[in-house]
Amino acid sequence: MITLRTVIFSVFLFGQWMLGASAWSSDSLTLLSRSNAQGLTVPLAEEDWRWLRVKGVLRLGVSAPDSAPMDITSDDAFYEGYTADYIGLLSEMLSIRIEVIRYNSRAESIEALKQGKIDLLGSSTGYESADPDLELSQAYGESQPLLAVNSRFGDLELEPTLKGRRLAVYDHFLPESMIKTFYPDADIRLYPSELSALGAIAFGQADAFLGDAITTSYLINKYFPANVRINSYAQIPYDNVAFVLLPQSEPLRRILNSALTSIPSWKNLTILRRWSAGAINLPWRQAVDLSPRERRWLEGHSRLKVGVLDGYPPASFFNQDGHYSGVTEELLEKITVRTGLNFEFVRMQTLDELSRALQNREVDIIAGFNRDTVQDEAFRFTRSYFASPFALIVRSGRVEIRGLQDMSGKVIAIRKAHTQRPYVAKHYPDIKLVEVESGAEGMALVVDGKVDASINTLMNANYLIRKMATDQLRIVGILGDDSAEYALGVKRGSVELFSILNKSLMTISPEEFDQLANRWHYEVTIDETTWHRHRAIIIQGFIFAAVLLLFALYWILYLRKSIMRRERAEKALNEQMEFMRVMIDGTPHPIYVGDQKGLLLMCNADYLNAVELRREEVIERPVAQGIAGWDQVLPYEQAYARVVNVGEPLLKDCVVRVQSGKTFTTQHWLVPFRARDGQIRGVIAGWVDIGERHSLLHQLQDAKDEADRANRAKTSFLATMSHEIRTPMNAVIGMLELALKRADKGVLDRFSIEVASRSAHGLLDLIGDILDVVKIESGKLTLSPQRANLRTLIESVVQVFDGVARAKGLQLILEFDSQANGDVLVDPLHFKQVLSNLLSNAIKFTFQGYVRLDLGVVPTPDEGRLAIRLTVSDTGLGISEDNQKILFKPFSQIKDGEQVVQRGSGLGLMICRTLCILMQGELNLTSKEGEGTQVEILLSLLKLDALPVQTNTIEVEDDDRGPLRVLIVDDYPANRILLSQQLSYLGHTVSEADDGAQGLQTWLAGHFDVLITDCNMPVMSGYELVRRIRQLELEQQAIPCLVLGFTANAQEEEKRQCLEAGMDDCLFKPTSLADLHASLRLVESRYVEPRAELVDDSDSIDLRGLEQLTGGDRSSMYRLIYDLAASNEEDSSRLVKLFGEQDQSGLAELAHRIKGAAKIIKSEQLILYCERLEVVCKGDKDEALVQSVDDLQRGMERLSVRLKILLKELEIVDVYS
Repeated sequence: MITLRTVIFSVFLFGQWMLGASAWSSDSLTLLSRSNAQGLTVPLAEEDWRWLRVKGVLRLGVSAPDSAPMDITSDDAFYEGYTADYIGLLSEMLSIRIEVIRYNSRAESIEALKQGKIDLLGSSTGYESADPDLELSQAYGESQPLLAVNSRFGDLELEPTLKGRRLAVYDHFLPESMIKTFYPDADIRLYPSELSALGAIAFGQADAFLGDAITTSYLINKYFPANVRINSYAQIPYDNVAFVLLPQSEPLRRILNSALTSIPSWKNLTILRRWSAGAINLPWRQAVDLSPRERRWLEGHSRLKVGVLDGYPPASFFNQDGHYSGVTEELLEKITVRTGLNFEFVRMQTLDELSRALQNREVDIIAGFNRDTVQDEAFRFTRSYFASPFALIVRSGRVEIRGLQDMSGKVIAIRKAHTQRPYVAKHYPDIKLVEVESGAEGMALVVDGKVDASINTLMNANYLIRKMATDQLRIVGILGDDSAEYALGVKRGSVELFSILNKSLMTISPEEFDQLANRWHYEVTIDETTWHRHRAIIIQGFIFAAVLLLFALYWILYLRKSIMRRERAEKALNEQMEFMRVMIDGTPHPIYVGDQKGLLLMCNADYLNAVELRREEVIERPVAQGIAGWDQVLPYEQAYARVVNVGEPLLKDCVVRVQSGKTFTTQHWLVPFRARDGQIRGVIAGWVDIGERHSLLHQLQDAKDEADRANRAKTSFLATMSHEIRTPMNAVIGMLELALKRADKGVLDRFSIEVASRSAHGLLDLIGDILDVVKIESGKLTLSPQRANLRTLIESVVQVFDGVARAKGLQLILEFDSQANGDVLVDPLHFKQVLSNLLSNAIKFTFQGYVRLDLGVVPTPDEGRLAIRLTVSDTGLGISEDNQKILFKPFSQIKDGEQVVQRGSGLGLMICRTLCILMQGELNLTSKEGEGTQVEILLSLLKLDALPVQTNTIEVEDDDRGPLRVLIVDDYPANRILLSQQLSYLGHTVSEADDGAQGLQTWLAGHFDVLITDCNMPVMSGYELVRRIRQLELEQQAIPCLVLGFTANAQEEEKRQCLEAGMDDCLFKPTSLADLHASLRLVESRYVEPRAELVDDSDSIDLRGLEQLTGGDRSSMYRLIYDLAASNEEDSSRLVKLFGEQDQSGLAELAHRIKGAAKIIKSEQLILYCERLEVVCKGDKDEALVQSVDDLQRGMERLSVRLKILLKELEIVDVYS
């Protein structure tokens, strides 16, 4: 598209061509030089002066078109310009006349030089130096190449190779090949003159221009100050401006060089300024001297962001095209030319925004502000580049105000953080200051009469007065001696950038700074946009239009609302009916509407589903037909009539029964509805099915009752446990107290101690039962099945209760089916617990007669299992049916009327049944009051093959064991004392420690056979202690010592944890001497070697076992030995009977039973006889059988004699004690 500028420029070029064409018609021009050579001399040799006198005239060739300011043709006859001034000086200095001859082109003038028609050419910038037939004189002007771009492309950043850019060049500036070498990717476009090439840049026909510094600066400032700007240096080798001569003109070249050298620098600067077109800041004269470090920094930071303030003309502002302009912009352009830095301007409105941007590194430089208004230690500011004093501005009519001295009690608008604020506050405290964002805002307040005066910089005030209100504001004076100094700000850490900016500012002369300020002070040509000029009016217009628009919208909405109201009134009835239908049908509960007579008007789908009728079967029919029954107290019809007549709603929980017979537990509601006149027209009714809620309420009540029962059971349990624990504890404490009192008098009350001991053991059994109940209720009670012999298990239990039964005068009978004699897989501990509990109960509740234990075998198809029936029957009191119902519940006891027949914990039978169930059996009880009780246990046990019997030798334990070294570790002193006394009684050496850490040190310091440790202790637990000791034993390859845990937590989990920690076994508190001795035998067996079979006839016995069992009580020992003697007599008689019947199985069982009694008193000879008889009974040798029976009978006779002697001795002791 052809623009107006293009047309104007074309006309201008045509005019220039026309002027040039008229000049070309003349061969010679008159030299017009503005320089004089007064006081200048040239030191030439005499022969050179002679050559000049002979020469007389020097012919200078010039060419069209003009290359301003180097060569300018004026008035069709005169030659002037930069080169003309130097030629004029040379003419005067050398006293020789100059003749100027003009040619149509540079090529013609060069050809004329070669042909000798002229003597020299001027204004050469290196193009001619490439011609070997030409030579250049000494330079008379510098010609550093520059790149210029269009000013509208302020952010244009040129690549080093100008890739893809259109480069405009004067065709005789430099050889095209040289330009192509340095800009290989550029689109080089040659023009016949520098002016036409710059014009291509100014009007968008090229992207960049390449030319010498003098010509480029001159043409830009003269013709294109607003269109073209210098971008940067061109990195191309160049020759300065010189004269062109032929090689053979050596005298002339020598004379010219000598004359040019004689011209002083001030004369060169004068000529340069004369032809700069007002642009004295020619960049090639002020190259910045940068350090290597600064040059490296420049290489990595060619483009910087500059934060600038808008609205502070002429120092800093954006023009109507949105481009940054003003004094600051021109200053940064000069720095661009000097350093090659390119700047991107970021518009900001306030100083705070400017400071934050630099602080946050959003920009690299801040500019366009008074540096005194930014007080931040993190910033550094360059030397100032522009200054303006502060002025006081008032309305034109305020003639009474001549300065601040006339402002007392008045209001002045001043910008925030203004440097004059402290000055005014100090010297004129009566003046009220109002803060504004900018000087323009303050002056606008003065125009509006809201303040009396405003303080602003003089330059900004002059501009605003001319642009805003020339006839309304005036400047009345200058404030103080300070001025607003504008500088560039950087971060304190930007050392290289700060140095480069300061050095660049130093290259700008004071005269150049003054010219820059003066030009913007007197020739401000800022074109504001329509928005800036008429912003207030535009805003007012928008507000007025908005008000009109709102009023129109309101009126439209009002009319539309009226129309909609009318439409709603017309459709009100239909919408109401539709709403009722949707509301009723959408409700997930049965809803219906009836009239005053009880006829159904409408209903929803849920109502029809509930009554199981179709809509046509219920509409306009009596509502009562759909509902067959409503309530016994208030019939439905009466309720309906009451709501219609009284006009009050009714809400009631009731049972609705429909015609199909279905019933619903509902919350039924009936609400009257009225017409506009207030008359009741019918009833709106429905119901909500609350059957689930009722069910939940019942469940909640049941749960509450169960919780109450549990709470009562807990209270009963606590009361029972309190009684059960306090009863034995009363005996323990009371008897121990009596024993202590009598001990103080020197009397040993053994009876009291025995009573306390029995009570304590009873308490321990109670605690064990409670723990079993807890395990049962928590589901943690588990079995530990292992190989065991049923006959051995049962006989061991019967032997324990045999003496108790005899003491009560009862007969304890055992009937054992020989088919059950064998090994099975069973939990022996829990099996014996069940059997012991049943026998104990039977003996406890039987006062005469017998207690019978029968073990029989039940046929089963599984040959691998043994089905047994174990029956415990007695001739005791019997149990009533009422008591039988509660007998297997925890803490239940037999009652006779209101009295408890026999006190106990009430846990035994419940535990027995649970254990039988765990063993996959069952326990049944049958009883009649006054006739006795029978308890039957059915179990199915896994049979095990018999282990091979060793017939060669019989190992006998050695009683000659030495004392053991035992270490006790327990943090509770009473436990240590008790355990130490027990071990000392057993004949062992004891050491003590009160925590795990001390125990470890004691163990390391000595050698111990046994370690007994509490599990939970401070500092170091028993588990950790054992783990450390086992690790040390492993590292030292030592023989492991026996480690026993000692804890009050009688749980299988505790024992398992002890074993996992490395312990050999675990003792539960409290522990008896027998349990302790049995546990220590684990160590003794390691050091006792088996000895040879006993063959002597010694009939000695050892009563230490009985003494430990009875605690040394003579009366208890007497009863046990008496029972043993009686049993020995019975067994002897039975031995003879079974031998006569040739019952080898019965003889083997009897021998096993006798061996058990012999082991108690350690009659080793009798044990040997029993074992031999058991072995012989399994064979076929009759002679051996006769001998074995005979040996056993003689041994039992000797034992009978020995027991009778012991009984006599105990009787004698009792007499004298």
